[in-house]
Amino acid sequence: MRKILFLIFLILAICFISISLYLRKPALKTDRTVYLMINPGEGLGKILQRADSLNLSLSPFLAKTYLRLYGADKKIVPGRYTIKSNYSRYDLLQRLRHGDIDYIWITIPEGLTLNRIIEIASQKSGRSSLDFLRLAHDSAWLATLTYSPSTLEGYLFPESYKLPYYSSPDFILRTMLGQLEILLDSSRISRLQEIGFTVHELLTFASLIEAETADRSEMKLISSVFHNRLAKRMLLQCDPTVIYALGGLDRPLLLKDLKYDSPYNTYRYKGLPPGPINSPGRDAILAALYPDSTAYLFFVADLNGRHIFSITNAEHERARQTIKSKKRALKNRN
Repeated sequence: MRKILFLIFLILAICFISISLYLRKPALKTDRTVYLMINPGEGLGKILQRADSLNLSLSPFLAKTYLRLYGADKKIVPGRYTIKSNYSRYDLLQRLRHGDIDYIWITIPEGLTLNRIIEIASQKSGRSSLDFLRLAHDSAWLATLTYSPSTLEGYLFPESYKLPYYSSPDFILRTMLGQLEILLDSSRISRLQEIGFTVHELLTFASLIEAETADRSEMKLISSVFHNRLAKRMLLQCDPTVIYALGGLDRPLLLKDLKYDSPYNTYRYKGLPPGPINSPGRDAILAALYPDSTAYLFFVADLNGRHIFSITNAEHERARQTIKSKKRALKNRN
């Protein structure tokens, strides 16, 4: 009996040592980093086939046995797994067991257009920009979203997002929209109703503020000007709306541009433009909801990146002439 027990112990010890030695060996047959992509719903057999095609030296039998031992063979998290040249087979199996997928950061600055946001999301996520664009212009898909927007312009909230690499465009776009939903909580929706705006109008209004100033401390003043002009049924005369209507400009806005016929041209059409001209950030949205209480109806950009605010047109013209004089003096000095 002792001989049998010893023999069993010896066999188990040999198996343990053999498996340990096997797991300690390099996972890669090459000296370069490779990326193992696992798609949703893929079985372990297909995953191991792909691993073999990437020169990952895994025994299908031992890999299946190891993962089944921990109940991970049917729970492998889809995503991209980075396998470095110094990884052992054990390191690789541990990553698969724990779903240690690659994550990426997608940072969306305030004030970007939909097309620019899609470019960034595509570059960072590894997904085709065409996949994003198809969704962004799919009316049936848009109808499934909160607020049921007719366009995503203005609805993708500027933020830094930590997301699994190769996340689907659907997941990424819904995540960005979800951050807007968090900002527009019940109290802010109540405020929205107080000022008589829809969510679409709020984002449109906020996008004008975002486009007019990068100085967060000025946003509530800019907001007050636009609110006051709307109340008096004055043209908003917001330069960035003309630039948006023209498809963007790589030159200064000209007087002839202000005559361009587009519903986005707030020099020709009263009220808000049909929709946002960019994706406004938190400060611009809150400024649109809670403007400063002023009588200002005009503002003009100063040379220091801020603005001079005026109540009357006469004051505004004096401010404009002052800025022109400063520009001339600066040009002559240079």
